[in-house]
Amino acid sequence: MPRTKVAQNSPWVPTAELSKRLGISTRTIKRRRNDGVFRMGTHYRLTGSPNAIRPNYLYHTRKCAEILGIPLD
Repeated sequence: MPRTKVAQNSPWVPTAELSKRLGISTRTIKRRRNDGVFRMGTHYRLTGSPNAIRPNYLYHTRKCAEILGIPLD
């Protein structure tokens, strides 16, 4: 199945790209989503079916960095 395409200038990025930009693991991102630090609609959004076995998420880079206290370069 093809990955979600994101515009190059978009602040919304997939999990792997957010991991690179913030310097944190994809597991940490998942934990922050599951423990409620990242809120749907503000910090992330679901793409595709919510009932999918592996749903795809897009994260807002700046908002995620702010809530975690990570400065962006």
